[in-house]
Amino acid sequence: MSSRDRIQSVVLSNLNRSDGSSLYSFGDTVVQTSVFGPTEVHQNKEDPTGCALDVHYRRLIRNINRDDPQTKAIERFLHSNLLSILYARLYPRTLLTVTLQELQSGGSFMSTCLNGSVLALLDSGFPLKYLLAAVEAIITESGQLIVNPSDEESQSAAAVGCVVFESIQNSVISVVTTGDMTFNQMQQMISSCSKSAKNVFAFYRNSIEKRFK
Repeated sequence: MSSRDRIQSVVLSNLNRSDGSSLYSFGDTVVQTSVFGPTEVHQNKEDPTGCALDVHYRRLIRNINRDDPQTKAIERFLHSNLLSILYARLYPRTLLTVTLQELQSGGSFMSTCLNGSVLALLDSGFPLKYLLAAVEAIITESGQLIVNPSDEESQSAAAVGCVVFESIQNSVISVVTTGDMTFNQMQQMISSCSKSAKNVFAFYRNSIEKRFK
């Protein structure tokens, strides 16, 4: 098993026209995230029981259609996980919009998007039930487990996984995988990613403490 805890950095509130923002880097991967709202919502999206959530992800390659499968998959992944942590019922008939711009991709991109979104939500002050930390890992063709892989390693892997943990008990919230792996390999992946997730939660804590000092 190989684990590579990459250097994390963030600039919070770097966009003055949003209600919250983060410029987050995880190793060589960089994502800009902005949060708008809660704002008024069009009637067709109105939810009388809580705040609706829109997630928009913009690829680095400009000529890719927003409806391409990879873009939509990342938006669905972010939407389902972020919606689970919002105290949406406090803001009925409103809309919260999270927009992400890919700036550089050097591996673990899906997890970087989610973690950057959590930081932007923290910066916005929107009430959250708990925090999320996502970690990616791969199983190589030879059966080796690598946590926080590079782009090149992910592209040649036999299986790729992204594991999402919550901050209260470090329990697994969701797992997204592609490729084939055994039950034991999955268990080993979750256990190894859990250790890396604790580093992400510690980074959140330190970043917010600095932000509000």
